[in-house]
Amino acid sequence: MRGRVLRLFYFKSADGVPNFGDDLNPWLWQKLLGEFLSSDGETLFAGIGTLLNDRMPRAKRTIVFGSGVGFGSSLPHVDESWMFCCVRGPLSARALQLPPSAAVTDPALLVATQLPAQAGAPRYRFSYMPHFRNTNDHWARVCRWLGFGYIDPRDDVETVVDRIRTSRVVITEAMHGAIVADALGVPWIPVKSAGAGVLDFKWRDWCASVELPYQPEAIIPLYAASRGARLAAKSAIAAAELYRISRTSEPRLSDARLRRRHLDELCERLDNLKRHLRSEIRQPITTQ
Repeated sequence: MRGRVLRLFYFKSADGVPNFGDDLNPWLWQKLLGEFLSSDGETLFAGIGTLLNDRMPRAKRTIVFGSGVGFGSSLPHVDESWMFCCVRGPLSARALQLPPSAAVTDPALLVATQLPAQAGAPRYRFSYMPHFRNTNDHWARVCRWLGFGYIDPRDDVETVVDRIRTSRVVITEAMHGAIVADALGVPWIPVKSAGAGVLDFKWRDWCASVELPYQPEAIIPLYAASRGARLAAKSAIAAAELYRISRTSEPRLSDARLRRRHLDELCERLDNLKRHLRSEIRQPITTQ
């Protein structure tokens, strides 16, 4: 179909491990831009994720809607074939030499348009969501010991969203755990463990967009290969750290009026993009 012009681009790990933040892309954009999406579209569409680097594939045209700068060894090669609807935050806008108005916030905020914030009484006072590279059954066991909910970023999007919505506070190493929690009005606490591959720049970029500092609590990593006495000792430390964080760390939540302004701005820019794409589709095809 001539109307399906966008080819969705998002990060997929080489080993095929699912990740909530990346997997939000097909789930969300199919709902919001499904009429334009195609696996062979000539226009590359970059939405949720830290995608703007030298690893970007070449395309006849590239449309950016909320992606951020990071990873890779350099910035992408941007030319006149690129269209920036918005980027994730002010650090990305500055890196790409875009005007400050190009920065809105992470487009995962649009999850709030797909379901109400409240989902009944919370099942857990606290839930923990590790980075997808730091996810394993050891963390699930620690959370059971503490009576915390456990949010596995490898689960399907709707399961993860439901677990976020039914928590009073989300303690998270995964940035999109914080972003979606914030979008749904659930307070969150950022943590960071050594070796998980957490990129501070992307967190600071998003946090700047919602006018909050990025000050993560340190937490011990639990590796999937750990066994025996070493695992028991590290699990005890992890449980103690999670418990301390839940009792002493102040949960964050962006200002509700700012979230509303950001959401309205993203929706307006999305509507503008749809009108732009429809006007292109309506143009008659000419032959030489």
